[in-house]
Amino acid sequence: MLSPSLDTLATAPLGATFATNIDNLNSPNLTMSDQDIQQLESQFPALSGRAFAAARQSVLASGQSVLQTEGAYVVRVFPDGRKEVVKQIEPSTPVTPGAIYTIK
Repeated sequence: MLSPSLDTLATAPLGATFATNIDNLNSPNLTMSDQDIQQLESQFPALSGRAFAAARQSVLASGQSVLQTEGAYVVRVFPDGRKEVVKQIEPSTPVTPGAIYTIK
């Protein structure tokens, strides 16, 4: 595979990741097989989950609050662990991983 794995990209600074991807796109020898693409795509859900968790932790560590959903509520979570209900929302729609849905 020509590009670094998603796991490697997740630990690199965001600017470095972007630069690496741009450099790879400009490479005249960039060729990825369908298998390479599928392998990278299969890593995406776990990697994105870790990236969001790390970003959330970083925001809380900086003293700021984050918004998240809990059931049918949007909740503000503070660095000290306190939670404040911001708004009631419609419950989420359950989905099956890997399923294809058509929105009309």
